Amino acid sequence: MTDRQLLLAFVFFGLFSGVRSTVDRKGPSRPPRDKDCNIEFFDNKGTERLHEVLGTIQVYVRRNEITMGREATYEEAIPEFRKQACKLAAAAVVVLRQTVSHSGEFKLLYVKGDAIVFTGKSSN
Repeated sequence: MTDRQLLLAFVFFGLFSGVRSTVDRKGPSRPPRDKDCNIEFFDNKGTERLHEVLGTIQVYVRRNEITMGREATYEEAIPEFRKQACKLAAAAVVVLRQTVSHSGEFKLLYVKGDAIVFTGKSSN
């Protein structure tokens, strides 16, 4: 295989694997936080602290098990959640749902979460 063919193969198969996301902003826009801001993660039980939902983030981790040779895992979704949550000026993400699907050699992990900002102490 020539260098050109190898490069084309990597580009072609790279289209079928990767991490992407969609964001549904709720409410008015806020100035983003730093790109590497600290984000807390909570499971679907959420947090007792009062908060406001700034948006819903959906992350898709798609892997071609033949060419990528690895599973799509929740840990691969975290950097994308962090990136999008920082853009929304969130302090945390409440992970609402995780779903895994298979289609031939492809595996898709779908993770949905709400980006939140804390508004007070506790709801107690």
